[in-house]
Amino acid sequence: MKALHRRIGRLILGWTLLVPAVASAQWQVMNGGNALKNGRVDTVGPVSATERWRAPLESPFGMPVFVDGGIVVTTRLVPSPPGNIAADLEGVIVGLRLDTGQVLWTRSLPVDDPQTDWTGRALALRDGRVYASRSGFGATKTALYALDAATGATLWRAFRLSAPRAFSDLSFPEGTGLLANGDLLVNNLSFTLRMNPSNGSTISEFFRTAGSTTGGIEPLIVGDTNTVYLRGGSVGGRLASWDLASGTLRYQSPDVGGEQTPLFANDSQSLYMPGAAALHAYKDTGTAFTEKWSYPNGSPNTAYSTHAVGPDGSVYTYAARADGVVVVRLDPDGGLELAASPPIRSGNQAVQYHMAVDRNRALYVSNGDGGRLFAFRPDLSLLWQQDIGFSAGGPALASDGTLLIATPSGLVAYNTDPVFGSGFEP
Repeated sequence: MKALHRRIGRLILGWTLLVPAVASAQWQVMNGGNALKNGRVDTVGPVSATERWRAPLESPFGMPVFVDGGIVVTTRLVPSPPGNIAADLEGVIVGLRLDTGQVLWTRSLPVDDPQTDWTGRALALRDGRVYASRSGFGATKTALYALDAATGATLWRAFRLSAPRAFSDLSFPEGTGLLANGDLLVNNLSFTLRMNPSNGSTISEFFRTAGSTTGGIEPLIVGDTNTVYLRGGSVGGRLASWDLASGTLRYQSPDVGGEQTPLFANDSQSLYMPGAAALHAYKDTGTAFTEKWSYPNGSPNTAYSTHAVGPDGSVYTYAARADGVVVVRLDPDGGLELAASPPIRSGNQAVQYHMAVDRNRALYVSNGDGGRLFAFRPDLSLLWQQDIGFSAGGPALASDGTLLIATPSGLVAYNTDPVFGSGFEP
């Protein structure tokens, strides 16, 4: 029976790979992989730490990974070239084949101002375009680039010359948002800019009367609507609903703090905001936010961390315990804790935890500079773990089931035979 289940699982997966992958089945944006930032991909991830391939792209630490179709993009860090005094490290953007790990191209972005231009890096990948920038720490002439995903060649570059510049405040863990039609949303501390992906022209922009700190300012987009959700308030402690067409603030939640962690969602009735001391779940009524529940997590410092929502709606977050930080699975209706993992870090360090979750509710979690990648079963018991070194980007799932993660020694792809069903066979 087990063998039959495995064969059926392979047949189902093989059939799905013949169907063109939809946008939601790709890992296209910096945090959480998709517009909902929830780390979910409709695929079957690896059930063992079996390497599909390894690309030797050495870097002090692993950077975010993006997948679109058969292309994988990441950034490796090398010593900054002479003359660029703004950054100690230079970001070299790399495009690879998903099936083999073959490097197709490498690219360093031009330095427009050696006094302020920071480390170049990839920010998003979609529809054959890699979006990239040297933004961060007040770079004064920063451009946003669109590169050809197949060759790395520049398709366009765009400046926003009026201050404050829209690309200057994208911090190291910050990327762009992508609307359902492919338009880009780019935030800085005060403005939200909508851009045409084909040529980089500005479609619209609006000023946010109170900005957020850097980190956690990526827009959250739920479906094909005119609503964009942002962290708001003077330091980003409020969930805010903005009208994209008019640029007006509709309403916002009370201040819950925790301003540097991205929002995530399952839908407009299940919006999640990591706060300073708890994870808060909200429902958007169309006129206000109603808090459904809050889960006190013991205040683990998870700045820049990502969270996940499983295909059954289960919510995955972190909690501080006496023996360290654990992952917990919460009921989406009442916030009740359903399961907890073994510790993924001792103590309560400020690290970048990252999550990805597959169709079978297998959860993949990296623990930042703790140097380890974990795979958990749906009950959060350990499936496998691997020492990988410091990864600041975390795991990314491709639509064919490959799990990718950038490490100090290179980009690693894991893939094993799928497991049939909603759980795992004993």
